[in-house]
Amino acid sequence: VNTENSDSLLFKIGNKDIVKAMAECQEIITLLNKEDNYDGLYADISKQSTDVLDAYFWISEPDTSSLNVPLEEFKSTANAAIGEFEKVVQ
Repeated sequence: VNTENSDSLLFKIGNKDIVKAMAECQEIITLLNKEDNYDGLYADISKQSTDVLDAYFWISEPDTSSLNVPLEEFKSTANAAIGEFEKVVQ
Protein backbone atom coordinates (compact mmCIF):
# COMPACT_ATOMS: atom_id res chain seq x y z
CA VAL A 1 0.00 0.00 0.00
CA ASN A 2 1.37 3.36 -1.03
CA THR A 3 1.13 5.66 1.99
CA GLU A 4 2.69 8.60 0.18
CA ASN A 5 -0.68 10.41 0.01
CA SER A 6 -2.01 9.21 3.36
CA ASP A 7 -2.89 12.77 4.36
CA SER A 8 -5.21 13.26 1.39
CA LEU A 9 -8.95 13.20 1.90
CA LEU A 10 -9.46 10.50 -0.71
CA PHE A 11 -6.96 8.23 1.05
CA LYS A 12 -8.76 8.77 4.35
CA ILE A 13 -12.18 8.08 2.83
CA GLY A 14 -11.01 4.77 1.47
CA ASN A 15 -11.56 2.81 -1.69
CA LYS A 16 -14.73 1.04 -0.52
CA ASP A 17 -16.71 4.24 0.09
CA ILE A 18 -15.40 5.93 -3.04
CA VAL A 19 -16.37 2.95 -5.21
CA LYS A 20 -19.81 2.79 -3.60
CA ALA A 21 -20.38 6.51 -4.23
CA MET A 22 -19.20 6.11 -7.83
CA ALA A 23 -21.64 3.24 -8.36
CA GLU A 24 -24.51 5.31 -6.98
CA CYS A 25 -23.52 8.23 -9.21
CA GLN A 26 -23.48 5.84 -12.18
CA GLU A 27 -27.08 4.90 -11.32
CA ILE A 28 -27.98 8.60 -11.57
CA ILE A 29 -26.21 8.86 -14.93
CA THR A 30 -28.23 5.86 -16.14
CA LEU A 31 -31.44 7.61 -15.06
CA LEU A 32 -30.36 10.83 -16.79
CA ASN A 33 -29.95 8.92 -20.06
CA LYS A 34 -33.44 7.41 -19.97
CA GLU A 35 -36.28 8.73 -22.10
CA ASP A 36 -38.46 11.10 -20.11
CA ASN A 37 -41.54 8.98 -20.77
CA TYR A 38 -40.28 6.69 -17.99
CA ASP A 39 -42.86 6.92 -15.20
CA GLY A 40 -41.34 8.35 -12.05
CA LEU A 41 -38.06 9.29 -13.73
CA TYR A 42 -37.77 12.72 -12.14
CA ALA A 43 -38.76 11.42 -8.71
CA ASP A 44 -36.08 8.74 -9.01
CA ILE A 45 -33.44 11.28 -10.09
CA SER A 46 -34.34 13.53 -7.17
CA LYS A 47 -34.31 10.65 -4.68
CA GLN A 48 -31.03 9.17 -5.90
CA SER A 49 -29.36 12.59 -5.88
CA THR A 50 -30.62 13.27 -2.37
CA ASP A 51 -29.47 9.84 -1.19
CA VAL A 52 -25.93 10.39 -2.49
CA LEU A 53 -25.74 13.91 -1.07
CA ASP A 54 -26.93 12.66 2.33
CA ALA A 55 -24.82 9.50 2.43
CA TYR A 56 -21.41 10.97 1.63
CA PHE A 57 -20.49 13.98 3.76
CA TRP A 58 -17.27 14.35 1.81
CA ILE A 59 -18.91 14.74 -1.59
CA SER A 60 -18.80 18.54 -1.36
CA GLU A 61 -15.07 18.70 -0.68
CA PRO A 62 -12.76 20.22 -3.32
CA ASP A 63 -10.69 17.00 -3.30
CA THR A 64 -13.74 15.19 -4.72
CA SER A 65 -14.19 17.83 -7.43
CA SER A 66 -17.20 19.20 -5.53
CA LEU A 67 -19.50 16.48 -6.86
CA ASN A 68 -22.31 17.97 -4.81
CA VAL A 69 -22.72 20.78 -7.37
CA PRO A 70 -23.99 18.67 -10.30
CA LEU A 71 -25.93 16.41 -7.92
CA GLU A 72 -27.73 19.42 -6.45
CA GLU A 73 -28.46 20.66 -9.98
CA PHE A 74 -29.89 17.27 -10.98
CA LYS A 75 -32.06 17.25 -7.86
CA SER A 76 -33.24 20.82 -8.39
CA THR A 77 -34.06 20.27 -12.05
CA ALA A 78 -35.90 17.03 -11.32
CA ASN A 79 -37.94 18.72 -8.58
CA ALA A 80 -38.76 21.61 -10.93
CA ALA A 81 -39.95 19.14 -13.59
CA ILE A 82 -42.13 17.38 -11.01
CA GLY A 83 -43.58 20.72 -9.95
CA GLU A 84 -44.38 21.71 -13.52
CA PHE A 85 -45.98 18.33 -14.22
CA GLU A 86 -48.16 18.69 -11.12
CA LYS A 87 -49.30 22.14 -12.32
CA VAL A 88 -50.33 20.70 -15.69
CA VAL A 89 -52.20 17.80 -14.09
CA GLN A 90 -54.24 20.09 -11.84
